[in-house]
Amino acid sequence: MAPPLHPSDEPLTPERLQDAYAAMRRTFAANLRRIRKERGFKCYGAALGLGVSTSTWGRWESAQRFPTPPLLAGIALLLQTPVADFFAGNPPEEPK
Repeated sequence: MAPPLHPSDEPLTPERLQDAYAAMRRTFAANLRRIRKERGFKCYGAALGLGVSTSTWGRWESAQRFPTPPLLAGIALLLQTPVADFFAGNPPEEPK
């Protein structure tokens, strides 16, 4: 059995991985919306510039979905932002 990643870490379980993925999607979604607005894009304009539907973009901003790596690279180019900036900071609280 491999040692834990950190002495205080509990073993990775499917539930912990699912929670981590949900937190990553929430962080990405919040940063995507903030950066898009800072760059002066409306949701429609950003979606059009990337070649996706407005509903797809909306699902990314609401943390319902996550873009594929090629689309993530396209988002970064469109918004002139390093990919890492979309994952910076703490995730917002999960909606209840």
